Amino acid sequence: MPTFDATSHPDAYILTTNTVIGVGSKLSFGLNGVSTPAATKGTLTVSAVITGSDVGR
Repeated sequence: MPTFDATSHPDAYILTTNTVIGVGSKLSFGLNGVSTPAATKGTLTVSAVITGSDVGR
């Protein structure tokens, strides 16, 4: 079961899972937010860093 950490790092949300994500498989998640049309300007950048372990190699 994945865990979601929004407090331990001031600049990032951390999604962690011990579930094997095999070749050709994927793990999806979503983020929700509110944008007020009159006050919203600019861009939203979303990036990901994927790290793994060598367990089972």
